[in-house]
Amino acid sequence: MLILIISKKDQFSNNILSYLLSNNILINEHSEKEYIFYDFCFNQNNELCKAVVVNDFLYLTNLDVDYFEAKFNTECEFLIISSHKSEKQKIDIISIHLCGNFNKNELGGEERSFSIAYLNAFEFVYNQLINAKLPDNLIFNVEATHHGPSLKRQVLYYEIGPDDKAYNNKEYLAFYLKILFEFIKTNYHYKKTPIILIGSPHYLDKQLLKSIETKLKEKYNLQNITFSHILPKYSINDLLTLTDNDLELIFMKLLTASQTDLVVLNKDYMKSLTRISSIFEKINKERANYII
Repeated sequence: MLILIISKKDQFSNNILSYLLSNNILINEHSEKEYIFYDFCFNQNNELCKAVVVNDFLYLTNLDVDYFEAKFNTECEFLIISSHKSEKQKIDIISIHLCGNFNKNELGGEERSFSIAYLNAFEFVYNQLINAKLPDNLIFNVEATHHGPSLKRQVLYYEIGPDDKAYNNKEYLAFYLKILFEFIKTNYHYKKTPIILIGSPHYLDKQLLKSIETKLKEKYNLQNITFSHILPKYSINDLLTLTDNDLELIFMKLLTASQTDLVVLNKDYMKSLTRISSIFEKINKERANYII
């Protein structure tokens, strides 16, 4: 079951909640412990999706997941509705990313641990955003994997930012919700080949995303790829302070959470990726799968 996670501490999350409540899309409010639960009214049985309001989604834990799954008596996937915040970025952005920490957990989640990639949601939202005519002054980015939560279930962050002006823009909100509702109603299953990308910028805009897709198609005959977890180049130096054994454990977790064994290394950074490449080669021999 798809669970939309909304945070009391997040402004855009609260804007979405207010819209859904005022338009009677969320119904049957009830509280348990520190959570507020809602049903969606998309169908008579309200089985497509639930919404849960939490204190802070960065710090969701597997105990929270266990509670939700016991309540709904089914395995859950999580789409987190969030504000995108950036001191450096001044342009308005709609973005998606997966969750986890390559080393330290300064913003929730566990150290050296990752939530499972929610590939169905990622690919659907990605396809919509990369091909859509966006509202004026809004750009689409995929972000590298960063911050919590680190859960044993599939998670996707779906964000608008970077400031109050963007959070309160009604055109952005309508555009965001249109894609969200289409995903909820479609029951989409990903069709493309997921890859782990190592050594990228934190922000991947449309031009860079298309360039990566083209390069992989032309050079490696990799057709119809989609993205899973992304290790940004700024995290590499921090990782290289760890032992080979620690790196191997991190990358084994990364492969499992990414739901793929296909790893693409950015050769612009191969000098600093030599150790990382050798560790993936060792893992490759043990797992007998293909890694670039």
